Amino acid sequence: MKVNSRNTVGSSLVTALLSAAKGNSQTAAPAAVVLWPDKESHWQAALPALKAVPNLCVFGPYAPRAT
Repeated sequence: MKVNSRNTVGSSLVTALLSAAKGNSQTAAPAAVVLWPDKESHWQAALPALKAVPNLCVFGPYAPRAT
């Protein structure tokens, strides 16, 4: 994957997420998933930059079922 060579917050964020997903091959297997809870939606504006992350899934607000 090629990310814009300019060092922007968005490109740095993409790089960090991809690195987190790879994990550390010396100590563990690659991550199956990277969860990023954002209850207050502070990072909502960053989503366009994150479209470069393969298999990105965005879920809506957490709404637990009443039991």
